[in-house]
Amino acid sequence: PTTRVTVVTVIDDADATHTQRCASATVRLIELVHARANISPRYVRVLCVPTRELTERLRDIRAAMALKSNVPSRINVTPMELTFPCVFFNVYAMGGEKEFEKLIKMDGPAAVSRAALATNDDVFGAHDGALDVFNRAFVIGDVVDGDAYVRSARRSVMERKPSRTTRRVDGCLVLNDDVGSDDATKDSYAPEQVVSELLELLRSADGEHEDALKELKSKCAAVSSRFRSATPLRTIVDENMRKSFLLNLYNAAVKHAILIHGVPTNSSIARARFYRHNGYDVGGEFYSLDDIEHGLLRADAPHPSSGALSRVFFGRRRSYFTAGDVRARAAMETRDARIHFALNCGATSCPPVRMYDAAKLNQQLDLAARAYINATTRVTETKNSGRYVVELSKLFKWYASDFTDDGRGKARDVLRFVARFLNDNGTTAHALDQPKSVWRITYAPYDWTMSP
Repeated sequence: PTTRVTVVTVIDDADATHTQRCASATVRLIELVHARANISPRYVRVLCVPTRELTERLRDIRAAMALKSNVPSRINVTPMELTFPCVFFNVYAMGGEKEFEKLIKMDGPAAVSRAALATNDDVFGAHDGALDVFNRAFVIGDVVDGDAYVRSARRSVMERKPSRTTRRVDGCLVLNDDVGSDDATKDSYAPEQVVSELLELLRSADGEHEDALKELKSKCAAVSSRFRSATPLRTIVDENMRKSFLLNLYNAAVKHAILIHGVPTNSSIARARFYRHNGYDVGGEFYSLDDIEHGLLRADAPHPSSGALSRVFFGRRRSYFTAGDVRARAAMETRDARIHFALNCGATSCPPVRMYDAAKLNQQLDLAARAYINATTRVTETKNSGRYVVELSKLFKWYASDFTDDGRGKARDVLRFVARFLNDNGTTAHALDQPKSVWRITYAPYDWTMSP
């Protein structure tokens, strides 16, 4: 059985300061579980319980343990003697930060994990009631993963400690966090107007001298600060308008992050941090580059790198956002694979940056798909034998499920998508329909080199 790791934390709706102290302690505990027991925050569930109902909830836990009389319980104290936030492995209380650290030192991570596998009961059920906390990222009773909780807590910390410069808090960076500009709070802005102006500024950054770049950074800070007073993304009802805005926002955020912090080192870890931690506050809600691409543009689809671990431990993750995350309301209703030819992640092998307009978005995406596919695809036939070798961009490997109607990512279905945009007078599409044709796909190396 799989160990269920749950952190129970407290929300006091009458004391915001106490709630924040508990939130900070919860983040430390989640990170301790990651460091000592090697359990990623993504697989830690966080349950927020009101202080007024804490005793009742713990009574339920003890009652569940009583049903397992043959399993020795670590809950050998009265409910209110437990330290909160408290980490549970299944229904075993491992204690708070100090208690869990002592257990790890005494028994070792492996022994503690083995002990937790004795039962797989789930005693943390859903709970009624709602309370706005951390920009309404989740409510009391929502069971959210630790990763979402940590990101929400970090955003809350950033908002309470304003600075006149862009700041990095616990590795999470808000590119438009320069609150020195008074313009950000005077008026409400249409986000598509702001991103259009910002992207035009950033596209002029190439080849600028150092003095000019300083001025450009200042201008970008002033323009991007207006995102914070923009209307929330979920209020943009028109899908094309929201999609075109998000495409432009993503491309602007990549160039803005490189402008401020330079090019990340050429390693998969550095790149993952770059896309996970850089983003904008739009309408009071933080969106990282990963949030924009996978959570919003790919219609709340899981990150492609999460598949392997998810299958091993918990089965394939079905969505990017966790339950209760209001940002999911801004996600596209359907997945449009053509976005992959409009997003520029800063790498040499990425499609070029263009400005996308809601009024002509379909035509623009078709042109982008056709240009990229014809520039990166090679189809060769072996001596008229009906055997074909197709070299594709690795985008078709990483996001294979996006290019097929059924989401299964079968090779021939991916090739049918490619054939729609190839300028070969339908030769490839016709060959795909031949029952005896044999196809082999290879993938060209992806050049991750990023330019400042």
